[in-house]
Amino acid sequence: MAAPGLDHTWFRPALDPLAGKAKVVFYDQADCGRSARDVPLEGGYDTWVAELEALPGALGVDRMVLLGHSAGSQLALAYAARYPANVAGLVLLAASAKTDFFPQAIEAGARKHGAERIREWVAAVSAPVRDDDGYRALWKRILPLYFKRFDPAVCDEIDARARFSAAALNYGMGVAAPAFDVRAKLPSIAAPTLLVNGAHDWLAPETCAQSLLAGLPRARLEVFDQSAHFPFLEERERFVKVVGEFLDGLE
Repeated sequence: MAAPGLDHTWFRPALDPLAGKAKVVFYDQADCGRSARDVPLEGGYDTWVAELEALPGALGVDRMVLLGHSAGSQLALAYAARYPANVAGLVLLAASAKTDFFPQAIEAGARKHGAERIREWVAAVSAPVRDDDGYRALWKRILPLYFKRFDPAVCDEIDARARFSAAALNYGMGVAAPAFDVRAKLPSIAAPTLLVNGAHDWLAPETCAQSLLAGLPRARLEVFDQSAHFPFLEERERFVKVVGEFLDGLE
């Protein structure tokens, strides 16, 4: 699951090889990507959690392994906290148990990219986006900041297929994410959990993963030394190998 307002195309084709290990379903939340638009969003992540709860029945499975990236990992954690028996495993990239790390992230980003570029980033992400085209333009402007080595060709190819949702972004980042706090519920999430962080990720630093490690009963962390916020794009082969081995180890 991607962050609100983005869609599953950012995971493809990078995650396609995992189909050799499990049935892979790429999922767009309500109001995102190719899913229904104009769905009322309310209760923080509740609308998306309720929708996700319908997925096992639709797929004919009892339990799922959820993979979430960035704010998408918060949705995965929110679901796992509410329906722990339905979760066979979690793969959480650039994850956090609470959205309280932005002051530290801004400092780290300024050290990495310079204060002026991060001031521009803060200004860009602080205001609601006016429409889907505006979100696409914003995303293309700030995307290079999320990589150790930015490859425009890779991201342009994904962008050509992607569908953006300003409404989901504005709700997700303006309402759902700020209210998110699953720290007290972490001990109830017994599913094996693979945490993945890029060593150069200033936005969701390793300290966020460390707090999850302390709270989740069965979590382990893999740090990708040549990646920032998108390890599955910057170190594809290693990412598929690590996640594949994690899937092999599940009961």
